[in-house]
Amino acid sequence: MDAQVQSTDAQISPNCRGVRIDVGSRPGDARPPATAAMLDAGSRYLRAVGPFYGLFGLGMALYFASQGAGRVLRALLANLARRAIATVGAWLALQSSGKLSHVFLAMSAALAAFGLINTAAVAGGAWFAPVRWPVLRRTYAVVRD
Repeated sequence: MDAQVQSTDAQISPNCRGVRIDVGSRPGDARPPATAAMLDAGSRYLRAVGPFYGLFGLGMALYFASQGAGRVLRALLANLARRAIATVGAWLALQSSGKLSHVFLAMSAALAAFGLINTAAVAGGAWFAPVRWPVLRRTYAVVRD
């Protein structure tokens, strides 16, 4: 797109659902064209990490269910573990080999760990322990004359 704005066009749709603003954009300006390397990286990512999205979905379902049960601590720890495994694993992969496939392996391990940790927490009784509500204690001041 040139540095100058070529045309500005604002229209209100006939059924008045919204406003469309066109600032001289052309189809294809929204994203860069896909190159062979980008398509290859995307397909390798889906082949490596895609099978683990089921465990990630399981972990997310148990995470939200843990919120409903009022037992979020272990689910939060599982999420922190997922982020730590992904971050540290990707950093180590890039530092040691620099290969993108090793980064994908770290992402796969992170998603699997998230689902398995949440499943183990629920199976281990994280939801079934008695709920301890905060106890409000009254304090009385003794006033002496």
